[in-house]
Amino acid sequence: MLELYGTIDIGSTNCKIGVFNENGRLVYRDNDPLSTQVSNGKEEIDPYRIWKAVSTMCRRLPETIKEQMKAICVIGQGPTIIPVDRSGKPLHRGVTWLDGRGKERIPALIDQGVDPQLAAGLSILEWLQKELTEPAFLLQPADYIVFRLSGKLANMSFPYVGYLPWSEEALEERGWSNAFLVPELIETGRPLSFVNQEAAAGLGLTTQTLITSGAPDFVAALIGTGTVENGFLCDRGGSSQGVTLCSGTKAFPTGLMTTPFFTPGLWKISGIMNTTGIAVEWFCKKVIRQSFELSLEQAADKTTPSKILFLPYLSGERCPHWDNQAKGVFWGLSLDSDAERMTLAVLESVGYAMADAIERMARAGCEIKRIRTTGKQALSSFWNQIKSDILGKPVEVLEIQESELWGGALLSMKAIFEKDLTLLCREKTRVGCTFYPDLQKNALYAELLKIYQNLYAANKALFSQFDKIGKRP
Repeated sequence: MLELYGTIDIGSTNCKIGVFNENGRLVYRDNDPLSTQVSNGKEEIDPYRIWKAVSTMCRRLPETIKEQMKAICVIGQGPTIIPVDRSGKPLHRGVTWLDGRGKERIPALIDQGVDPQLAAGLSILEWLQKELTEPAFLLQPADYIVFRLSGKLANMSFPYVGYLPWSEEALEERGWSNAFLVPELIETGRPLSFVNQEAAAGLGLTTQTLITSGAPDFVAALIGTGTVENGFLCDRGGSSQGVTLCSGTKAFPTGLMTTPFFTPGLWKISGIMNTTGIAVEWFCKKVIRQSFELSLEQAADKTTPSKILFLPYLSGERCPHWDNQAKGVFWGLSLDSDAERMTLAVLESVGYAMADAIERMARAGCEIKRIRTTGKQALSSFWNQIKSDILGKPVEVLEIQESELWGGALLSMKAIFEKDLTLLCREKTRVGCTFYPDLQKNALYAELLKIYQNLYAANKALFSQFDKIGKRP
């Protein structure tokens, strides 16, 4: 009987659980919805609601799976900060990366040489420390769930810049060491603890199930797509977008983030966009008021390119502009424009944003050998083809499309079998299908891409001017 490996993934709109055998077959999957509380620039998530979702999914696991579960790895979205007291009790709702408070500080921090991931965390901590009345341990959603499962306060990550939105050094520099406490760091892919008696009794799990140290969901996606070798690039498309290159070249493309990869000798070069997939959902639900699936089906009947450009900056933008004042824009509308072509334009905007980031990588001297796509967007063949046509490069979809869940399972296998992660990925991760570019369409998209890249610069001053309207001086 094959042993099973479970992954719990804490997203922004859903919690998911996936269970795999060691051959990579998904034997069980479940999800439970989550929601954030949004008002007046705030975007928060309730830690207790996250735990309720995880508890519900664990209780629904079939008994045979619970008995065969060798290990559980918890991964999650971020940077989202959950401050807790020494007993693990939340002192504040979790503050997500889309929260607007303090965002205006991020560009200045980056200009000072602060890593963008760290800058995002510090911009939140600056105002959060004024709201707390006692010292707080800093956790992310996955850390909080591991505490509830094991009773252990820990940060799960790699000991490198670019993976945690805080550091003891940065807190000390700002005089926040008494306000914020950093728990023990357990490196990703290491054994962490076992399910404790309380969680086992409440959820029906066994205390023989190992909890392995997880990671941010983008790291799990890199591992689950095998993006752990020089020249491999992962496009992770969900509500937001992450375009991450594993590079043998230490380069610093303008507007992107460069930090050490979790494999020595390699570099992680990333472009993170705030509202790509969620822009499509926004347009479908709030503008044309129909389902995403129907909108996609209708857009697929239109000829590409759409010749309408859309800037998907619905909550400012991170890479490559780092501009909290940036706004969404449709450009090139005419009397021929309709809902289907505008939907297509929003879909294409994701490909343009990817192409912009990849061009910056190439200009900086990085080698890009293979592009692999994952996430909800990868489930659409039409969207995958658009991306390939815009990029002018083949786009690969993996056999196991739940790459974050699969990446968590691979981390558990690494912990138990003590295998090299790169070799494990080569052995276990396989390409399912490849989308090849239509070169005629790519030539048209290349001309449109140039205009897309100029639109932000042309409107930057207007974004700033628009943002000030109605605000007190």
